[in-house]
Parts: sequence; structure tokens; C-alpha cells
Amino acid sequence: MSLPPILTSKPAPTDDQFWIDAATSAVRRYCGWHVTPEHTETLIVDGNGGEVLQIKSKHIVSVSAVLVDGSPAEADWSEAGLLSRKDGGCWPKKYRSVSVELTHGYEDAGELGALIAGIASRAAMNPSGNVVSQRAGTQSVTYAAAGGSVASIPLLATEMALLEPYKLNWGP
Repeated sequence: MSLPPILTSKPAPTDDQFWIDAATSAVRRYCGWHVTPEHTETLIVDGNGGEVLQIKSKHIVSVSAVLVDGSPAEADWSEAGLLSRKDGGCWPKKYRSVSVELTHGYEDAGELGALIAGIASRAAMNPSGNVVSQRAGTQSVTYAAAGGSVASIPLLATEMALLEPYKLNWGP
């Protein structure tokens, strides 16, 4: 049996790196942004027509350029991911109208590394999913599922609580 196409560009599920990558993805998906490490990228954002624009980040280090419909604009920004125009104007109410080149993310988030390692270890030990019920008579086992498929990288309530300071609490 061959691996499905989604796995052909990644290590096989028996490889430790596979589970670390899967756990990292689960954490980033839960938080709503990349979190760590600190890196520079350009984000394309939908304008909201308001005075303040929210960027998908909870830790902006610097903003090097802002373009509105392709034209340079000056903006004030907060570490928490908020931008306002220095000219006091509103952002356009238009999809993909604002481009922000920024450096963001946490350079040192060691507790996340430990958390991801724990999630990866748990998933690698039980790749078919967490057992949520078991019966000895006539041998029945039920695995945790999400949307009809086995959920092998579910975040536990304690893990979600540890991730709360990094999670975006707004937006889609």
C-alpha cells in the first residue's frame, strides 16, 4: 500500500519529524498564526473601512512597509497586532487592499517547544487516535474523531489553556 499524496512530500508517519510537524501545525492552527520563531514576511490584509486594522499576530516586532492599494502609507502599530494610519484616515473597505511587511513572532518561546514535543510524543504513541472508550467483552474500542475522521492530534484542555496567551481572540 502506498502513502496518500498528502504524505509524499513529508516524512512518513513513523518518523518523529512527522509528529513534530503535525503537532506544530495543530498549535499554529489553534493559535491562528505562526507564533514562533520571529520572522519577516509580507501579509496581505482585507481593509475593514475602520480606523484600526487587526493583523494576524500577537507579537509584532517591527513594521517596515505598509501599502494601501499599492501606494505607500505610514502607519502606527502596536505589538498586539493593531495598525492605524498616521494621517488619521480610515483603511479602505476592500478585500486584499493592505500589504504589511513586518517582523513578528516570539524569538524565545521555549514552553511551546516543550508543549509541541509532548503533543508529538502522545500522537506518535497512539497514531490512530486517542481511545475514548474501551470494552473487553467482544473487544470494542472507540477512538476520538473530528468530522468523521480520527483525531490523532487533539489538543487537551490543559494544552489549550497554556496556549491562551498566544491565541488570537478575534477574527475568522
